[in-house]
Amino acid sequence: MKSFTLFETILVLTLISIILGFGFYYFNQLSQMSFFFEETNKRILDLVKTAREKSILGEENSEWGVSFVNTSTDYVNLYKGNVNNIYFQFAINKRFSFVNPPENTILSITFSKFRGVPSTNTTISLKNNLNNEIKYICIPSGSPPFISNTSSCLEF
Repeated sequence: MKSFTLFETILVLTLISIILGFGFYYFNQLSQMSFFFEETNKRILDLVKTAREKSILGEENSEWGVSFVNTSTDYVNLYKGNVNNIYFQFAINKRFSFVNPPENTILSITFSKFRGVPSTNTTISLKNNLNNEIKYICIPSGSPPFISNTSSCLEF
């Protein structure tokens, strides 16, 4: 009867430990990025809601808006009056990217003063490049903005 030697057993256990170590590391990275992806979407939604609320209140007697900049460095601007008057800028993590607006594009949405109606119905798409998950930030004219898992922007 042939059996395994101590060396063979230790070698197999070492290889299994290394493989499991990489698996746990990757799973940890994936779960952290999923959390950061959710938080990034919430932060962008907060900026859109802030622009809408400031417009409804007529804060500083001005319209407010957000611009989504899809360049080598993606970011979102909260602006007052026009896109050049930036009030706050939020940079997007490099592991995430805009699907809409398309690459090398700036998409601006201005909310009307006292009504808070956006200049257009818009859907912003943000992609997690680690697991290819896409979330949609829906900015309809008839209701407050929200996050959706589908591009149809149906809110349930």
